Amino acid sequence: MKLVRITLLCKTLCVIALLIFSTQEAYLQSLVQPDSTDQLRERLSVPDTLISVGYGHYKVGELTSAISVLSMEEFNQGLIADPALLMQGKIAGMQVYNRGGDPNMASLIRIRGLSGYAQRSPLIVIDGIPGASLQNLDPNDVAKITVLKDGSAQAIYGIRASNGVILIETHDGKDGQKALTVSYSGQAAFSSPYAGIPVLNADEFRAIGGTDFGASTNWLDEVRRNGTSQTHSLVLSGRQANTHYRLSGNYRNVEGVLNKSGFEQLNVRANLSSELFDESLKVHLSAAYTDRSSQLGFVEAFRYAASTNPTAPIFAVDAPFPYDTERFGGFFETNGLFDAYNPRALVDLNDRDGQLQVLTTAALLEYKLKPELSLNLRYAYQDQFSNERAYYSPQSLFRGTFFPIDETDGRAELDDRQDQFSLYELFANYQKTIGKTKWQFTLGTSYQDGEHLDNYLQLTGFSNPELIGIRRINDYQNWEQEAISTDTINNGWSDKLSAFYGRAHVNLDDKLMLNASLRYEGSSKLGENQKWGLFPSIGAAVDFTKLREIPNVDQFKLRLGYGITGGIPGQGGLSRNRIVLVEKDNVLLRSDTIRRANPELKWEEKSEFNVGLDFQMGKLRGSLDWYSRKVKDWISPDPFFFRGSYLNQDAIRSSGIELKVDATLYDSEALTYNSGMILSSYQSKFVDLENDQRFATGVGGLIQDPSMPIVEGGELGDIKAAVFLVAAPDGFPAFDDVNQDGMIRTNTDDLLDPEGDFVIVGNGLPDFELGWYHQLQHQDWQLQVLFRGAFGHSLVNRYRLTQEPETFFDRQNYNFVNTELAVENLRVRRFSSLYVEKADFLKLDYIQLSRTFSLGSGSKRRDLSISLTGQNLFVISNYTGVDPEPVLEDAGPTSNGSEQFDANNRNLLAPGIDRRNSYLPARTLVLGVGLVF
Repeated sequence: MKLVRITLLCKTLCVIALLIFSTQEAYLQSLVQPDSTDQLRERLSVPDTLISVGYGHYKVGELTSAISVLSMEEFNQGLIADPALLMQGKIAGMQVYNRGGDPNMASLIRIRGLSGYAQRSPLIVIDGIPGASLQNLDPNDVAKITVLKDGSAQAIYGIRASNGVILIETHDGKDGQKALTVSYSGQAAFSSPYAGIPVLNADEFRAIGGTDFGASTNWLDEVRRNGTSQTHSLVLSGRQANTHYRLSGNYRNVEGVLNKSGFEQLNVRANLSSELFDESLKVHLSAAYTDRSSQLGFVEAFRYAASTNPTAPIFAVDAPFPYDTERFGGFFETNGLFDAYNPRALVDLNDRDGQLQVLTTAALLEYKLKPELSLNLRYAYQDQFSNERAYYSPQSLFRGTFFPIDETDGRAELDDRQDQFSLYELFANYQKTIGKTKWQFTLGTSYQDGEHLDNYLQLTGFSNPELIGIRRINDYQNWEQEAISTDTINNGWSDKLSAFYGRAHVNLDDKLMLNASLRYEGSSKLGENQKWGLFPSIGAAVDFTKLREIPNVDQFKLRLGYGITGGIPGQGGLSRNRIVLVEKDNVLLRSDTIRRANPELKWEEKSEFNVGLDFQMGKLRGSLDWYSRKVKDWISPDPFFFRGSYLNQDAIRSSGIELKVDATLYDSEALTYNSGMILSSYQSKFVDLENDQRFATGVGGLIQDPSMPIVEGGELGDIKAAVFLVAAPDGFPAFDDVNQDGMIRTNTDDLLDPEGDFVIVGNGLPDFELGWYHQLQHQDWQLQVLFRGAFGHSLVNRYRLTQEPETFFDRQNYNFVNTELAVENLRVRRFSSLYVEKADFLKLDYIQLSRTFSLGSGSKRRDLSISLTGQNLFVISNYTGVDPEPVLEDAGPTSNGSEQFDANNRNLLAPGIDRRNSYLPARTLVLGVGLVF
């Protein structure tokens, strides 16, 4: 497997080299000719550009770690509501996925693969505030994104940095010179859904002998739509003497392609900075607020649109036999069938909505005690409240009604979550140049105090949808009177973080750079005896072009770095006893301990070594990184005891390579053409397992879920299955007797046997991923294009597994998936290699054509820009499922109206299972306009 990955990567590199550099010899010579000094200073890769590294800034040429930077000009274009999607396909080693494009689903972000079990996401730092909410940031307000990718860069953030650190800087108005500048930007977008899973139409279903209800219904058309969206942004910014400011307001109204899905959002952000006392004191004040109302919708509708009998009518009045037209709200339902619901009724009769309000405020005082010494004091506060409301009508067969029909029909689920924290930081920066040596030191302390509350209420026998709009559960006191029964779960914890940190950086005449940092940090989420950890890092870099002249080479810098970082769980209290009190009529009946305390529970620890090379040869520039990391002491529940503790156990070792190349392929007064590519490849293996005889999923053997073994030395994402050969005469699948012992065993021991008949038939993680971007500038016209792809990963196509074999019973009642991979005469469902597909893809993420106009002159000049963007216009892939993008986390099985895991409880160790609850991708056309005056 590893040899195959290396071969694929080498082939791709060769193809890229031919694409970019297969031009005339004279042009190749011009490509490596150095730019002029002015041209060099315009590029991000020049050594003089300042880069944020956390609690300070270094010049690009001084970096010793793997750090990537995106400026505003490099952001992805189009209708982008999630700031994470600004980076998709632009940073080597970073995975950003939102499969299907659900507008209410946060993008999954990983940096260099899976880096922990308890902590699932990178640490987000917005304008210096660690832990700031990405949901309180409109993409229009983002000015620059810096990603700390390796351990030596991340260690300054200590116990929360193992999954990577993303530093986001917002616009602050510093660039403006006028007292007042007003700018407006707006977008109108139109989305059209993809075709979806190919299934039989009504005539085809009748032809195979399916039950005929007399109608011809395209169920997918009943639950999908063309979405229309709009965004508006108004910005006031300016400068007056030593004070500059920026105030922005952003409005978004986004429709998903699933009926009753989308959101409406208002966001405001204010930044104010001033210099006082002869510029000795700098004051930075900021505030941001977001109010969002969402229609979360029911993605299950897409699943049932693919499985429901296409001859069934939508409405009960069209039933071919006597039918109670009022029982299910006027809709036709096939009563008694397992896991069968009218998709249109599911959407129309029920509601699932959410609200989000986030407030973030901050103040930073920077006082220069001396020209080389500054003292910084920061305070920040954040309050985030969100709720989710689901209402299932008493007339809804899906989750709303029960058999026999009684007063318990009707159901509601209400969930409130609130997170607050206050941050206090004090740090000093010292910078001194002695001769040709520059010394930089940082020393500081940080304290963060947070609180989380989670209230959940389920109502059975509930039929008052007007109450669902209540913002907080506790705002209404008579829930018991509205329902036959109620179930309540209240959960909460406090979260305290305290840290002391320091960093030293030495630059010897831009030839040799040395960097070291140390953070000592503790968390209240950890065990009583293991609250504190030490997180060191060290790095060095040498630029050989400064030591001796290398013809046609402007930079050739070698970097080495090593660092240790930590990871802690999102949930608090895992190290303590958890006791459930059982009451009846306010009388305590008993107390049950469902989790035992573990005072030795410590942080997850990642140690990482990185070797990097930064190079520039005139108009060709790039970087190459190789890393090796080990993440140990994963925080996970004891798998052998029902009431066990959370433990530190198991580890994973990863290594990978990242390449970024940019080139100016053509440069003249009339036309400039820049192109670049990123490539990433990594591999993760299980090591130091406490028990290496288990599976990442519930063992489904031949029938249901794939077997994904967790074994010592095995790869994360390996999919194990029997090898399909043919359909036997009796309709059963025939499998390959791999070990030639005359039989195929199906029990757990045989699944784990490396010499058995179950073999690795794929892996859910890509062998490599790429982003290929282009930018052409012709006077006032600009064209931008981004291609993005992933190769080598496999997906378990659950649609095919459950709906492709034409079993006798299903043939009468359920629709079938109709792909070219279907095997004739296969009548029995058994999981095997037949349903594991290679999902390589290359897609056009976006193409944008824009033009700017200058209206008027002098003080009356106005700048107008117009753009047309196409997003997700086409995908090249042989995968027969909904979306070929990798599935990095498993949401778990669902059937008969059950619910999948939420984002915080998905299985990180089972990538590659494409469940049937997938949002339908869409093509989007965006018309944009901008005006500055």
